[in-house]
Amino acid sequence: EELQEQYQALDRESQDYWNNRQREDRDRQREEMGNQRDEFEAEADRRRGEEGEDFDEEAYQFERGMMDRRSQLDEKRIAIEEEFQQKRQQLESGGDGQNPNAWQELDQEQQRRHEELQEQYQALDRESQDYWNTRQREDRNRQREEMGNQRKEFEAEADRRRNEEGENFDEEAYEFERGMMERRSQLDEKRIAIEEEFQQKREQLQDSGGGQNPDAWQELDEAQQQRHEELGEQYQALDRE
Repeated sequence: EELQEQYQALDRESQDYWNNRQREDRDRQREEMGNQRDEFEAEADRRRGEEGEDFDEEAYQFERGMMDRRSQLDEKRIAIEEEFQQKRQQLESGGDGQNPNAWQELDQEQQRRHEELQEQYQALDRESQDYWNTRQREDRNRQREEMGNQRKEFEAEADRRRNEEGENFDEEAYEFERGMMERRSQLDEKRIAIEEEFQQKREQLQDSGGGQNPDAWQELDEAQQQRHEELGEQYQALDRE
């Protein structure tokens, strides 16, 4: 009987140790969540001060809202851990502590709660991805519109000078500048097409089983970087010409 009490005391000591470790880990997670929020706000203030009117307030508000919602999910996750740690302590102390079915039911219930929470994380990730996909698509459409406007302004300015200068208008220089503008527009269109292509590839990777593989994302980033570098060389060659 005395030996049994020593076993039980040893079990309680082990349980207390791991309970304290888990409690400290949750406290550390909450502290990290607060630090991330502070760092986010500090970085936003820095950029707002540097960029002034060009600071993207809409994107800031969206990212801040997403961070708050992710923190709420993180807090739910921590609360689940606390809840089931408490239930395990109660089970350990109660009469069912020797019943393996009781422990299995507890594990299954916790697993179900975690899976439900994981679905909420994934829905939040999809919402964020959809927002940025839409923003990038709008940005590319705006770039194409600006390219068209620049061409129109160039032609309008050439027509104005042609009318003013008459025979003195430098047709050769006009044709050269017009050709250079068209070739630059072709490179701009290539750049936009690269963005569209790799956005589509990222969406496909996100929806596939490879979305959890960091190497797949790195390979995609490197491939896009290589394409941009090749295009950058074509821009430089055009500038030299």
